[in-house]
Amino acid sequence: PPPGFRMKDIIPWRFRRRLSSTAKPILVFGEHDDDKVFFGAGALKLGFGYLLERSERGHLPQEFFISAEMKQYIGAVNSKRGLEFARTVADQLRRIGWEARNEVQMTELGAPAELGDVDVLAWKPTGEIQIIECKRLQLARTIAEVAEICRRFRGEAKDELDKHIQRINWIKGNPSGLQRVVGYSPDPDRIDDRLVTNTHVPMMYLSSLPIRPDKIGPLRDLPEE
Repeated sequence: PPPGFRMKDIIPWRFRRRLSSTAKPILVFGEHDDDKVFFGAGALKLGFGYLLERSERGHLPQEFFISAEMKQYIGAVNSKRGLEFARTVADQLRRIGWEARNEVQMTELGAPAELGDVDVLAWKPTGEIQIIECKRLQLARTIAEVAEICRRFRGEAKDELDKHIQRINWIKGNPSGLQRVVGYSPDPDRIDDRLVTNTHVPMMYLSSLPIRPDKIGPLRDLPEE
């Protein structure tokens, strides 16, 4: 690959390649004014449509782009859609009889600020409590994508599962902090946790994670009222 790109940008079995003919539909053969350039009207329409739609939906990774402005835009789009997904999860829980709040700051429970927030905190007057991390992920379509998602969610230091595990451990070790939100003194044995995703994900089939596989995946199997 040319400078600034990697092998995954050109190998044909990878998706979202920065050097695919869809992402770059104008093919330039050389660096001189009289070198050949190939393009087609249909390819241009498809390519620009792909870039605009995927960018608008946040379906392209930040590293797909070079400018700080586009990286910031993609990050903002994904953050907004992540919050919308978490609110959808909370609404679904309310429909089946749970009380629920989004973005509960850990400082509200008495924890250090670096632990961030709980995406969805759900509870029932009967004592059940759910600590839910919500992840809006794209379906893994190749072995490489499966491996990449599994790498990001191993529960190791600073990966995308680690903070969730830290929050769970702190709350279960300090359950009284929940009282100011749920309105009663919780029983630590009735505090449960799960990682809710928008699609089926490879982590659902791993037994080596610090969270049980049956607690990972689309929202299901929660008891109704």
